[in-house]
Amino acid sequence: MRTMVHMNDIITVVGNAASDPESIETSTGKALTKVRVASTARRYNPSTQQWEDSGTNWYTVRAWGRLAEHLRASVQKGMQLVVQGRLKIDVRKGDTATFTNIDIDADTVGVSLQFGTVRFQRSAGQQQSPQAPEPQGAASSGGDSSQQSAAYANAGAGGGMSGSEYLPF
Repeated sequence: MRTMVHMNDIITVVGNAASDPESIETSTGKALTKVRVASTARRYNPSTQQWEDSGTNWYTVRAWGRLAEHLRASVQKGMQLVVQGRLKIDVRKGDTATFTNIDIDADTVGVSLQFGTVRFQRSAGQQQSPQAPEPQGAASSGGDSSQQSAAYANAGAGGGMSGSEYLPF
């Protein structure tokens, strides 16, 4: 017996990619990519003064279309991901056991920046977002506005900042 529960609840899961993404093309030509994600909660135990795992939840993350293509090209086993999407639960009862599969139909998938950095690359054919406006009051904040504009542009472009740069906000 099989019971499939489709939920409209949006959940967010932070976990590690437990597999490399696997992609297929559906019979209608739409891209589908799946990746297994393991999410393990850690708790601090004050009596032992140690961090302890408190169980792992396993999810199959499913991405469709352009997100599927980007997931396949960007994610590798072991990467820490942030996934947001709709929860689906599939329960199957066999002769000797009951199996539960938990899927997330992803709306968005990102790489966690907790332990590393990434560099974003826009896909070909993607419309670029408008350039950020000059912050108000930048010219009157007491410094050279061209230097402030350069610092502002570098920060927005992932250029980072040194201790001597100033952002007017």
